[in-house]
Amino acid sequence: MQTEILVGLIGFGGAVVGAGGALVGAWLQQHHQSKTAQAQRIEDRARDAGNNALAELLVLRRLVTENVHSNLDEEMPGWRSVAQRHMDATEMALLLMPQAKEVQARVIGALRLAERALAFAARADLGLHVEKLHLYNCSNEAIQVLAAFMRGDPLPKPSRWIQSIEEDLERQPHASL
Repeated sequence: MQTEILVGLIGFGGAVVGAGGALVGAWLQQHHQSKTAQAQRIEDRARDAGNNALAELLVLRRLVTENVHSNLDEEMPGWRSVAQRHMDATEMALLLMPQAKEVQARVIGALRLAERALAFAARADLGLHVEKLHLYNCSNEAIQVLAAFMRGDPLPKPSRWIQSIEEDLERQPHASL
C-alpha cells in the first residue's frame, strides 16, 4: 500500500475514533445531567410537599394552643371539622413526598391516632380539654417527625405522649373508629 493512502487511512481512523469518543462523552454527560436534574426535581418535590405538610400541622397545633383556656366550641363552632381539614391536607401533602415511606407512616399514624382519640374523647364526654390535649400531642409528634426528616436528621423515637394515648385507647373497649 502506498504511504499516502496508509497515512490517509490512519488519519481517517483517528478522526472516526475522535468523533466517536466525543459522541460517547456527550451522551455520558447528558445522561449524568439528566439523572442529576431528576434527583433535583424529586428533592424539590419532597421539600415542597414537606413544607406544605409542616405548615398544615403548625396550623393544626395552633388551633388548640391559641386559646388554651377558652372553650373552642363557643369561640369557633365546627373547630373539629377545621382540624379534620388540616389533617386531610397534611396527609395529601405527605402522600406527594417521594422516598419518604417511614415519615409518611409515622405522621399519618399520628394523625389517625389523633382522629381516634378525638372521637373517643367526644363519645366518652371526657371534655374539651382532653380533646385539645390529644390533638396537640399528636400534631406535635407529627411536626417533630416531619421536621427531623426535612432537616435530614434521624427520625425521633415516638414520644411518651403518643405511647400513652395508644395505651389508653387500647384499654378502652370502644375506642376505635
